[in-house]
Amino acid sequence: MIILSTVLNKEDCLFISAEIKLLTAINEGKAIDGLKEFLKIIIDLAEKGQVESMEYYYRLLPPYLPVDQEQPELLKYYQEYSPLETGLDQIESSALLSKNIFKNMAKYTRDSKKEPRDSMALYSYFVWQAKQNLVSDNSGFFEQVIKSSPNYIKAKENFNNAILQLKKHQRYDSLIKEYFAEMRMFPVDKKNASFQTEMNNFRNKLAIQISQQTSFEKRYKLHYAYLKNMLIFLSNNEPRGISDSLKVEINNFLADSQNAAFIQIAKNI
Repeated sequence: MIILSTVLNKEDCLFISAEIKLLTAINEGKAIDGLKEFLKIIIDLAEKGQVESMEYYYRLLPPYLPVDQEQPELLKYYQEYSPLETGLDQIESSALLSKNIFKNMAKYTRDSKKEPRDSMALYSYFVWQAKQNLVSDNSGFFEQVIKSSPNYIKAKENFNNAILQLKKHQRYDSLIKEYFAEMRMFPVDKKNASFQTEMNNFRNKLAIQISQQTSFEKRYKLHYAYLKNMLIFLSNNEPRGISDSLKVEINNFLADSQNAAFIQIAKNI
């Protein structure tokens, strides 16, 4: 996951843009086309080593087994629409099981100092390995068998390591709080508020932080968290759709994504 301390590069900005476009498409009732486009983009970015794209690549790659419950909310959209033949089978088969992506993941397995985003990518990779090995062994699709496998144990180690690191910094990082919200790990004051109310309050705080932030990069990342939360949670109890004002805000943000990518290119020249 991208957090405030993440130093963005061009590929990170492209992933952020792709994710916001997908959530926008879903809210506009264009989920199938949005998912197809998103999958193509993350495969390309995963080939280039973009961490979040590699995480989603292995989470979405067949076989699909509902083993891990700790997953970003966005994946639930994929599972909802995958029966409509919008899965990775629609992508050219040559793009699947890419050797380049496998090599990229192998690099992170050897790295002793992992960021939370690296650990979450490894989590998805080892969960996929556990599922794949089970299918290859013809052992049947049994959750308990997968969870006892060495690869799944490695997956949980990476997941726990990421969560432990994130919890240490969540007080000061709204992007971590947004990530926890996606995984339904956001702390809710049961005495006074529902989850939806907590999300409304959280977005209000994000809006204030965005308005007060002088750093373009941090403001961009906070805005990403705000829009993502808005698109995922605002419509949970409402009809699908995006207001004209939100469309304008999204378009402006996507323009910023282009600028952010350009700024990073300029830094690397």
